[in-house]
Amino acid sequence: MSGASSSDLNPSGVQGICPAGWHVPSNAEWTELVTSLGGSSTAGSELKEEGTTYWKNPNNDATNASGFTARPAGMLTETLVAGDIRTYAYFWTATESDGTYAFIKGMTNSSASVFESAVGKDTYRSVRCKKD
Repeated sequence: MSGASSSDLNPSGVQGICPAGWHVPSNAEWTELVTSLGGSSTAGSELKEEGTTYWKNPNNDATNASGFTARPAGMLTETLVAGDIRTYAYFWTATESDGTYAFIKGMTNSSASVFESAVGKDTYRSVRCKKD
């Protein structure tokens, strides 16, 4: 986050690696988005890109009705081992859970849900910048 402090404000106020005029969304901002799309059990459908060009088959219930077009970039571990490519889309939030963990939001090919997890900040995940 380019040295910025953790934030759970809405908007987060954390530019981080995002270009000027954009910011890293907080966990609260992600929660608001997920809630507006019907809640965590179904919002993944509206966020995930349709089809299996990028997502592993089956890409359950993906409609991309929101226009978000989530794609499954997976992750890299702290030792640069790739995992979950084509099956998981993980997005950092600007919100820490503690000094070494931060919250992510994620989706998988086999579900319409959006999940939340606290993961080590020494792993590599995607970031989706939000316009200020």
